Amino acid sequence: MKVYLASWGNPLEWGNAKYRHGPVGIAYYSYTTLPFMMREYGVDKAIIIALDSVITARSRSPNEEALYCAKQAGLNVEDNLISPGEVKDYNEWVGLVNRYVTCVAVKSMGIDSVDNINVAVVPYVGVREGVRYGAGSNVEPGVYLTYALARLLDILSEAPKAIEESPTAPTAQSAALTQASGLKDVKELIVDITHGINYMPLLTVELAKMLASLALALNGFKAGYAVDVRIFNAVEVGTEDNVRVFDVRNIGELRMGRYYLDPIITAIRTDAKSLDQNELTVIGSLMMNAPVALIQSCRELIKADEASWVLANLTYGELLKAINVSKSGGSYTITFTKYVKPEVAYAKLFTRCLCASLLDWLKSEKLLGNYMPADRLKEAVAPYFEKVSKASEVIIRDTFDSLRILPRRVAPRQRQVGAAVSVKCDRYILRNFMAHAGFYMDPEPWLDVKVDLNVEVGYYKNWDLVKRFIIDCLTRQLLT
Repeated sequence: MKVYLASWGNPLEWGNAKYRHGPVGIAYYSYTTLPFMMREYGVDKAIIIALDSVITARSRSPNEEALYCAKQAGLNVEDNLISPGEVKDYNEWVGLVNRYVTCVAVKSMGIDSVDNINVAVVPYVGVREGVRYGAGSNVEPGVYLTYALARLLDILSEAPKAIEESPTAPTAQSAALTQASGLKDVKELIVDITHGINYMPLLTVELAKMLASLALALNGFKAGYAVDVRIFNAVEVGTEDNVRVFDVRNIGELRMGRYYLDPIITAIRTDAKSLDQNELTVIGSLMMNAPVALIQSCRELIKADEASWVLANLTYGELLKAINVSKSGGSYTITFTKYVKPEVAYAKLFTRCLCASLLDWLKSEKLLGNYMPADRLKEAVAPYFEKVSKASEVIIRDTFDSLRILPRRVAPRQRQVGAAVSVKCDRYILRNFMAHAGFYMDPEPWLDVKVDLNVEVGYYKNWDLVKRFIIDCLTRQLLT
């Protein structure tokens, strides 16, 4: 699936223009790049990211169709200014933005309706036309990413695209593992920053990287799977017949074949307490090349009877409940009662995406019993570590391969693990743990391995100690 992401600022400012790919390309006349991008690139789903401040805006010579859409959406229109009028809560505010931006998008296409155009309304931080946006404790512009991620997951899971009367109403799909179906199908993200303002273009590129990484996690069982990210911007090159002419240019490309771990590392460094022990163990197991520890930590993170991989408090509807609207002296203030940092939200989503995929794949391969054949487990798990790094995949495969020679050198028996008292994270033990893919820690074999005609791998006998070891090593590496 090819998904188009566009950051939009203030449509009142946009005039009609001619968009093209160079002087010989097909020209599209519109006040947005949307028709050009939709038709030139065969987009399957378009998502426009709009700030909640878009309905308090003005222009010296406003776009007439944008003014028409403001009236259709129920906004107040006075000369060159649009405003929301009386709004009882933030849900209603979001509904107004959604109707207004959807109308602008459809009108810019030159048709009456478009099924595959969706709007993601995200919070602004600052002051616009007397309205104070993003008030609250330590709220930063990065909140854009928290809300955009949550809304995009709704859209890609085919949740209702129009948020009208009740944007927080739950849907039957919102808690199901099948919610991932749309995200799993993403193969290309087309990012258009032409109409973005302030920090929107930069954060939309960041959003695309996060979204691509979540798709990678959901497709972790596929060796060589990658998501292409292409970034576009329109550059003004002159006028023709008194119409401004823009060349739409590909200004950057990313092939996301590795998980995007930078925000997760930031989350641990700056706000590790916001992640629970199971989330930290999943991250640590992944970064320390510990496949069996990853499986065990995933089983604890996502219980067998749970159908959801998205935490209820990170759904878009629930996040909207953390924002209040108040009015004093004729001016609104939009306040956050709770602020979720984007890197924390992403870390929580990433761990659950990866674990949902891993457990589902292992279950389909019948590898979730007490013992797992080493050769089959290698092929099932190695592609997940390939997306950390090629070195990680090599470590995993080599260690699994070394287990295959055990029947030739060890009498058929089950290794018994002694009771350990404690394990401390020091450089030697950490290196030993990583070099052996988390199978052994000096001096005892911590993993239960059954040696018969074949080698079968069990789970850690001292899992609580291993778990503490992983968390300790992870946090020490990142915090010191």
